[in-house]
Amino acid sequence: MERLADLHRTDLDDLDEDEETELLLENVKDCIQVVTFRLGGEKFGMDVLQVQEIIRYSEPTPVPNMPDFIRGVTNLRGTILPVLDLRRRFGMTPGDYGHSETAIILIAYVDTKLVGLIADSVADVLFFPKDRLSPPPDLFNHVDTEFIQGMGEMRNELIILLNLDKILSVEEMKKQGMLAKTTGDLAAPASGGVD
Repeated sequence: MERLADLHRTDLDDLDEDEETELLLENVKDCIQVVTFRLGGEKFGMDVLQVQEIIRYSEPTPVPNMPDFIRGVTNLRGTILPVLDLRRRFGMTPGDYGHSETAIILIAYVDTKLVGLIADSVADVLFFPKDRLSPPPDLFNHVDTEFIQGMGEMRNELIILLNLDKILSVEEMKKQGMLAKTTGDLAAPASGGVD
């Protein structure tokens, strides 16, 4: 990752266009691109390839008998998606999203299914050097770390990269009735609404 450090130290004005492009491309191949967002005072991230889009928060429609971290469903251009509250899923203090100017819903793939993930705010999209990614430290043994892909520091801030496939597995979605057990399609209310 010396070349990445060189990129920050090099005056790009001294490079011609081909040299600058080569330096940038060489560094990008050693990185993963992540979307970062905030929950409380912490910064989290996920692979940008798992995120379809980010929308402004709107209150999900509640669905009876769901775990408290599944806030309900939302209609995204005709597709009914389950909406998860990441704060609740991680055992954090619930947020007051209805009065927030910055709250978002990340529309992301968990396995091959789209779900909405509520977060306090979006931070940025950045290239995260793979060699700066570390597993969670051993002191987290008392905490469920299956949701964490890795951790690392970027721009003097710790970023926790999430393993979305562990946040809500397809098996768990089926168990909660969020997927049709036979077809694997997202279940929609039979009457077109919630009774």
